[in-house]
Amino acid sequence: MKLIRTLLILLLLVGVVYAIYDTNNKPVVSYANCKGNPGLEVKDCAPNFKLKTLDGKEVELYQTNGKPSIINFWASWCDPCKREMPYLETAYKKYKDQINFHMVNETSQDTLPNIKKYMKQYRYTYPVILDQENEDGQSIGTDHYQLIGIPTTFVIDSTGKITHKVIGEMSKEELQDILDDVLS
Repeated sequence: MKLIRTLLILLLLVGVVYAIYDTNNKPVVSYANCKGNPGLEVKDCAPNFKLKTLDGKEVELYQTNGKPSIINFWASWCDPCKREMPYLETAYKKYKDQINFHMVNETSQDTLPNIKKYMKQYRYTYPVILDQENEDGQSIGTDHYQLIGIPTTFVIDSTGKITHKVIGEMSKEELQDILDDVLS
Protein backbone atom coordinates (compact mmCIF):
# COMPACT_ATOMS: atom_id res chain seq x y z
CA MET A 1 0.00 0.00 0.00
CA LYS A 2 2.85 2.36 0.87
CA LEU A 3 4.55 1.55 -2.45
CA ILE A 4 1.37 2.32 -4.40
CA ARG A 5 0.94 5.66 -2.60
CA THR A 6 4.59 6.56 -3.29
CA LEU A 7 4.18 5.65 -6.98
CA LEU A 8 1.01 7.73 -7.25
CA ILE A 9 2.73 10.75 -5.70
CA LEU A 10 5.70 10.31 -8.03
CA LEU A 11 3.38 10.02 -11.03
CA LEU A 12 1.53 13.17 -9.96
CA LEU A 13 4.81 15.09 -9.63
CA VAL A 14 5.92 13.94 -13.08
CA GLY A 15 2.57 15.13 -14.48
CA VAL A 16 2.95 18.54 -12.85
CA VAL A 17 6.49 18.96 -14.17
CA TYR A 18 5.38 17.89 -17.65
CA ALA A 19 2.49 20.40 -17.56
CA ILE A 20 4.86 23.23 -16.67
CA TYR A 21 7.63 22.41 -19.15
CA ASP A 22 7.45 21.73 -22.86
CA THR A 23 9.49 19.02 -24.54
CA ASN A 24 12.55 21.30 -24.79
CA ASN A 25 12.54 21.82 -21.01
CA LYS A 26 11.70 25.50 -21.49
CA PRO A 27 9.01 26.93 -19.25
CA VAL A 28 5.73 27.42 -21.12
CA VAL A 29 4.93 30.33 -18.81
CA SER A 30 7.34 31.76 -16.29
CA TYR A 31 7.25 34.26 -13.46
CA ALA A 32 11.03 34.66 -13.31
CA ASN A 33 11.36 38.26 -12.15
CA CYS A 34 8.26 38.47 -10.01
CA LYS A 35 8.15 37.83 -6.27
CA GLY A 36 4.66 36.76 -5.26
CA ASN A 37 1.79 34.53 -6.27
CA PRO A 38 1.29 33.81 -9.98
CA GLY A 39 -2.16 34.72 -11.24
CA LEU A 40 -4.31 37.11 -13.19
CA GLU A 41 -5.62 39.49 -10.58
CA VAL A 42 -4.25 42.77 -9.25
CA LYS A 43 -1.14 42.13 -7.09
CA ASP A 44 -0.50 38.74 -8.77
CA CYS A 45 2.58 37.97 -10.86
CA ALA A 46 1.59 38.16 -14.52
CA PRO A 47 2.45 35.28 -16.83
CA ASN A 48 5.59 36.12 -18.78
CA PHE A 49 5.56 35.64 -22.54
CA LYS A 50 7.84 35.75 -25.54
CA LEU A 51 6.06 36.60 -28.77
CA LYS A 52 6.98 38.05 -32.14
CA THR A 53 5.92 41.43 -33.43
CA LEU A 54 4.34 42.05 -36.81
CA ASP A 55 7.81 42.94 -38.12
CA GLY A 56 9.41 39.75 -36.73
CA LYS A 57 11.12 41.04 -33.56
CA GLU A 58 10.85 38.99 -30.35
CA VAL A 59 9.30 40.70 -27.33
CA GLU A 60 9.36 39.40 -23.76
CA LEU A 61 7.07 40.88 -21.12
CA TYR A 62 9.67 40.63 -18.36
CA GLN A 63 12.29 42.55 -20.37
CA THR A 64 11.03 45.84 -18.94
CA ASN A 65 14.09 48.09 -18.85
CA GLY A 66 12.77 49.17 -15.44
CA LYS A 67 9.47 50.44 -16.89
CA PRO A 68 5.87 49.37 -16.30
CA SER A 69 4.04 47.63 -19.16
CA ILE A 70 0.59 47.85 -20.65
CA ILE A 71 -0.70 44.68 -22.30
CA ASN A 72 -3.75 45.24 -24.48
CA PHE A 73 -5.33 42.18 -26.09
CA TRP A 74 -7.27 43.13 -29.25
CA ALA A 75 -8.30 42.10 -32.79
CA SER A 76 -8.87 44.09 -35.97
CA TRP A 77 -12.53 43.01 -36.20
CA CYS A 78 -13.38 43.97 -32.59
CA ASP A 79 -15.56 47.12 -32.45
CA PRO A 80 -14.82 47.97 -28.78
CA CYS A 81 -11.10 47.54 -29.60
CA LYS A 82 -11.48 49.95 -32.51
CA ARG A 83 -13.07 52.55 -30.26
CA GLU A 84 -10.27 52.48 -27.66
CA MET A 85 -7.35 52.21 -30.10
CA PRO A 86 -7.09 55.96 -30.78
CA TYR A 87 -6.63 56.53 -27.03
CA LEU A 88 -3.97 53.84 -26.84
CA GLU A 89 -2.18 55.26 -29.89
CA THR A 90 -2.13 58.73 -28.30
CA ALA A 91 -0.85 57.23 -25.03
CA TYR A 92 1.81 55.26 -26.90
CA LYS A 93 3.10 58.36 -28.67
CA LYS A 94 3.17 60.33 -25.43
CA TYR A 95 4.48 57.72 -22.96
CA LYS A 96 6.44 55.14 -25.01
CA ASP A 97 9.68 56.22 -23.31
CA GLN A 98 8.16 55.65 -19.85
CA ILE A 99 5.88 52.64 -20.42
CA ASN A 100 6.26 49.46 -22.50
CA PHE A 101 3.23 49.07 -24.76
CA HIS A 102 2.41 45.46 -25.68
CA MET A 103 -0.45 45.61 -28.16
CA VAL A 104 -1.16 41.88 -28.42
CA ASN A 105 -3.29 40.94 -31.39
CA GLU A 106 -5.28 37.75 -30.84
CA THR A 107 -3.89 36.42 -34.12
CA SER A 108 -5.52 33.02 -33.64
CA GLN A 109 -8.82 34.89 -34.18
CA ASP A 110 -7.55 37.38 -36.78
CA THR A 111 -5.49 37.31 -39.98
CA LEU A 112 -2.17 38.94 -40.86
CA PRO A 113 -3.63 40.70 -43.93
CA ASN A 114 -6.44 42.17 -41.80
CA ILE A 115 -3.99 43.32 -39.12
CA LYS A 116 -1.70 45.00 -41.66
CA LYS A 117 -4.66 46.66 -43.42
CA TYR A 118 -6.03 47.88 -40.08
CA MET A 119 -2.70 49.34 -38.97
CA LYS A 120 -2.18 51.09 -42.31
CA GLN A 121 -5.76 52.37 -42.54
CA TYR A 122 -5.67 54.06 -39.13
CA ARG A 123 -1.94 54.92 -39.25
CA TYR A 124 -1.25 53.34 -35.87
CA THR A 125 2.41 53.30 -34.92
CA TYR A 126 2.45 51.12 -31.79
CA PRO A 127 4.21 47.77 -32.19
CA VAL A 128 1.80 44.90 -32.79
CA ILE A 129 2.58 41.62 -31.03
CA LEU A 130 1.18 38.46 -32.61
CA ASP A 131 -0.47 35.91 -30.34
CA GLN A 132 -0.59 32.93 -32.65
CA GLU A 133 -1.45 29.45 -31.47
CA ASN A 134 1.56 27.28 -30.74
CA GLU A 135 1.95 23.69 -31.94
CA ASP A 136 -0.26 22.55 -29.04
CA GLY A 137 -3.08 24.90 -30.10
CA GLN A 138 -2.50 27.27 -27.18
CA SER A 139 -2.18 31.04 -27.21
CA ILE A 140 -0.98 33.44 -24.53
CA GLY A 141 -4.25 35.39 -24.39
CA THR A 142 -6.70 32.51 -24.32
CA ASP A 143 -4.74 29.92 -22.40
CA HIS A 144 -2.40 31.86 -20.11
CA TYR A 145 -4.28 35.14 -19.59
CA GLN A 146 -7.66 33.33 -19.71
CA LEU A 147 -9.33 36.06 -21.73
CA ILE A 148 -13.10 35.99 -21.62
CA GLY A 149 -13.35 38.72 -24.22
CA ILE A 150 -11.48 41.51 -25.93
CA PRO A 151 -10.36 44.12 -25.45
CA THR A 152 -8.74 43.23 -22.17
CA THR A 153 -5.94 45.32 -20.70
CA PHE A 154 -3.42 44.50 -17.98
CA VAL A 155 -0.95 46.94 -16.47
CA ILE A 156 2.17 45.28 -15.10
CA ASP A 157 4.77 47.02 -12.93
CA SER A 158 8.49 46.64 -13.64
CA THR A 159 8.71 43.64 -11.26
CA GLY A 160 5.98 41.66 -13.05
CA LYS A 161 3.02 42.37 -10.75
CA ILE A 162 -0.38 43.26 -12.12
CA THR A 163 -1.46 46.73 -10.97
CA HIS A 164 -4.58 47.19 -13.11
CA LYS A 165 -6.93 44.91 -15.04
CA VAL A 166 -9.67 46.16 -17.35
CA ILE A 167 -12.01 43.76 -19.11
CA GLY A 168 -13.75 45.52 -21.97
CA GLU A 169 -13.40 48.88 -23.63
CA MET A 170 -11.64 51.70 -21.80
CA SER A 171 -12.72 55.30 -22.09
CA LYS A 172 -10.18 58.02 -22.74
CA GLU A 173 -10.57 59.18 -19.13
CA GLU A 174 -10.21 55.69 -17.68
CA LEU A 175 -7.00 55.13 -19.63
CA GLN A 176 -5.62 58.50 -18.55
CA ASP A 177 -6.45 57.73 -14.89
CA ILE A 178 -4.54 54.44 -15.19
CA LEU A 179 -1.58 56.15 -16.84
CA ASP A 180 -1.52 58.86 -14.17
CA ASP A 181 -1.58 56.19 -11.47
CA VAL A 182 1.16 54.14 -13.14
CA LEU A 183 3.44 57.15 -13.59
CA SER A 184 2.92 58.69 -10.14
